[in-house]
Amino acid sequence: MKLFSFIFAISVIHVTAFANVSKTLTQEWKSIKSRVDNVSVDGDIGGYMEYHELGDGLTLLWRLVDKDHQVIRLFKEKENDKYFAVTYYRTNIIVDGTVVLRRSIETSHSTFINHTVNLNSNDYLGSQGYFPYDISEDDIKLMKDMGISPHLMP
Repeated sequence: MKLFSFIFAISVIHVTAFANVSKTLTQEWKSIKSRVDNVSVDGDIGGYMEYHELGDGLTLLWRLVDKDHQVIRLFKEKENDKYFAVTYYRTNIIVDGTVVLRRSIETSHSTFINHTVNLNSNDYLGSQGYFPYDISEDDIKLMKDMGISPHLMP
């Protein structure tokens, strides 16, 4: 009986953690999309993505014209051709027939982590990669300032 209770408690903790990741990503998407909806367009990149310069090398880019595949990205230029980016994908391409939201954090060293949630069921679908080893304290502060949770732990 103790083993059953322990397994049940662990299951509840995991379900709650997955729900928290889904809720966090969904809230972040709504917040960043609201930001896009309320800024002026400074230009576009090849007619594909629009952008708005936020200052200090930080750019907000987006492509929202197709409801089935939307992208919003925060991109920070750094010295020596380095960069930091947080990208949100709202799409039905990643999981066939399912609208998902994926958030990817990446650095110029090709280190990344992404988390994906099902927007229809709000289920957490998993992650790929590892938290970037070369992320700076400034990058983490930037994420927090923009309302983005750096560490998601399902």
